[in-house]
Amino acid sequence: MASASTSSVSYNKRNQQVNVRQHTMDDADELAVLINEAFFTVQAQHGLPGEVGLGNLELCKERVPEMLKSDTAYVATIGSVIAGCVLFDERDDVLGIHIVAVHPDYQKSKVGGILLNHLSDRFKSAKSVRLVADQFNTDAMVLYIKHEIMFKEALLVMMAKNPSFDLPLSSHQYSIRPMTKDDLDACDNLCFQINGFSRKNDVAHTLEDTSLKPHVVEKSGQIVAYSTGFTYTGHTCAMGEDELSFLLHHHNKINLETVFVAWIAARIYQKLMNDCLKE
Repeated sequence: MASASTSSVSYNKRNQQVNVRQHTMDDADELAVLINEAFFTVQAQHGLPGEVGLGNLELCKERVPEMLKSDTAYVATIGSVIAGCVLFDERDDVLGIHIVAVHPDYQKSKVGGILLNHLSDRFKSAKSVRLVADQFNTDAMVLYIKHEIMFKEALLVMMAKNPSFDLPLSSHQYSIRPMTKDDLDACDNLCFQINGFSRKNDVAHTLEDTSLKPHVVEKSGQIVAYSTGFTYTGHTCAMGEDELSFLLHHHNKINLETVFVAWIAARIYQKLMNDCLKE
């Protein structure tokens, strides 16, 4: 987690004074409710199930305190009220923005922009910025573009209760087991080979988080895929589609949520659905 930053003061469109400060763990409950209300409202406005993902209050109450143990968070306050927050991970070279949320009462009043302005120095020093956003949330997309967070790749959301995935024909070549600390270097090498950057510190943290069950897939004694969890903050790396299909088939070993949710690159989504998912 980053060292504490001094507070800043700005004014929003309503000429309200907005103070930005680093979070404390005492903020956890209030932030969980704020994040839930922000995501529930946006999802419901676009005809999506409001209770999915961070729109689910119980999930927020469970995951947000855990995220605050490793993430840095800035909160924007107006008076005594927390109006918005940004949670981000700067343990590795790529700055990962996990959540930008503004309470529905303060949306479209520049609170989100004020929070991102507070990260401007970090944007400049980071190798790059990683952020996943809903394309239908046009207000958020415009905000990110204004801060030079540009579109990289389209993702599609796969969501189901207890889905069943076919094994690839080559499944006899693979085995799956829980990840250990001894696997960190091999997983990091795989991530760098596929993505061009390291997430070693991120992966290491998942081994300390008792709410997660990271696993690796091996072929001939070599790690060819891993997953830190099919969750909002988890990620998966695989050498190819067969390795990914094998991981998906065993998602129950990794996923602790009632509903399976995964963000998958659009370029491989259709083939996975044709080859792997049973109707």
